[in-house]
Amino acid sequence: MMNKKLLMGILLGFFVSAGLSVHAQSGTTIQSCTSLLPEGRMLKLTIEGTVNTSAAELSDVSINLSTQNPDAEAMTDADVSAFIQCVMPLVR
Repeated sequence: MMNKKLLMGILLGFFVSAGLSVHAQSGTTIQSCTSLLPEGRMLKLTIEGTVNTSAAELSDVSINLSTQNPDAEAMTDADVSAFIQCVMPLVR
């Protein structure tokens, strides 16, 4: 049986090492990035990271999406990758 709960964690280091640099367009917001997700879903978005104010560094950034409906069909990496690529430059 497929897992009904999606937990996606993508680290900023993965994007840098994989060379998936996506630049935020002027006026892009996290809310505008949601248009890249599949329709008809209720998702919880969590953004976490480590902030070092002494060095003005943000590291270990991860974005997690989890479904709010336990009966919802599980989502795949392909379902959320465009959203993740859209949001990451906004939180760096």
